[in-house]
Amino acid sequence: MRAAEILERVLAIEVGAARIEGALLADPDLGRVWRAQAALTEACRSVGMEDISVQEGDLATRPLRVDPDEGETARGVWLAGETLRILLSPGDLVADPERAVRRCLGAGVRPDGSEGPMPEAEPDLVAAISTAMRDAPGPLIGALRAALTMRTLTGSASPSAERLLFLCADHAIRGGRAGREMTDPLPEGLGLTAGPGEPRWVLLPATALTSGGFRVWSPGSPNGLASLLDGMRDEVGRGLGALPTLRRWREFALVSGADRHGKSRMRDLVRLLMSRPIVTGQIVAEEIGVTPRGALNLIGEAADAGLLEELTRRRSYRAWAISPVAARIRHRTVARGMRGRPGRAAQSRAEGTDLTTDQGEARAPAPRDRSGEEAALAELDSALAEADRLLERYRPR
Repeated sequence: MRAAEILERVLAIEVGAARIEGALLADPDLGRVWRAQAALTEACRSVGMEDISVQEGDLATRPLRVDPDEGETARGVWLAGETLRILLSPGDLVADPERAVRRCLGAGVRPDGSEGPMPEAEPDLVAAISTAMRDAPGPLIGALRAALTMRTLTGSASPSAERLLFLCADHAIRGGRAGREMTDPLPEGLGLTAGPGEPRWVLLPATALTSGGFRVWSPGSPNGLASLLDGMRDEVGRGLGALPTLRRWREFALVSGADRHGKSRMRDLVRLLMSRPIVTGQIVAEEIGVTPRGALNLIGEAADAGLLEELTRRRSYRAWAISPVAARIRHRTVARGMRGRPGRAAQSRAEGTDLTTDQGEARAPAPRDRSGEEAALAELDSALAEADRLLERYRPR
């Protein structure tokens, strides 16, 4: 891919992502719901790319779905939960890079068939990642640089950790800070809030690579980089398209709450749902201070009004989600790349050789020729230089 093509894709992604970022900053409630459902999908897709089956519904109803007899599902849900923890509280890759890198490596999935412990957040690795991010012209390039640096220096020991680092870098470059980390177990129903770290990320690498097909995470190869940029351009468009749907739901919910009589707690429930799109009767009772029966009555009213949909058709444990999130879970698509998916080897060949070795395709460590990766980075640098020249024309004098 030529520098001009890279520049075109990068600018399209950055412009679309900036539109999403601006909308979410201007409307924090909307941002919480948008990132909640985006995080749910990204966590499942990232783990799914490592041949571990997990779906959004498994993760959203975690207390129900983890069955001791379903070892693979239980493992997938646990790993996706660890990924979700990072997404909801990304930390601060600028102020405390060692901590952020260590968390990404700790939550990363070791590809099946590989041996040995996960790499440590060594000082040289952390320093190289910080240097790669420094003075990045935009979040996308800074996140790519950080992920490629981890990939190179760890021998692609954990592609999922690289994707997590990508998201943490996107968060940090957009001004995100650490806040309080989610160190406790994920709450019942997952508590899909913005999280104590107030995430600022917008770009979703795993979702981009697995929507409408499967493309390997291979940012160190020219073809892999092209696939990633194409997928992200499409995903940014889908992200923008989700905003009107969420706004309509919120407006409808506020009107429904305002129409209730003075003693109704529906308005309190609507406020809760804007920060916690998946709830149970217990969550509602505790958060807005009503009895368990009162909570179920409120939930029933909201469901009758079309604000909530039940996720679990059980008596012993019932959970509900706001309509847009429930629709995403109900119509979820299994992340591509599961075991036995036909044509995976052919896909690998079609993507071109990733000269930092994609562990999903080649499990055993092997000597790598870095020339292809260097060529991809050279194309990126050339595209950035062209972008600088282009933007210079519009800078105030």
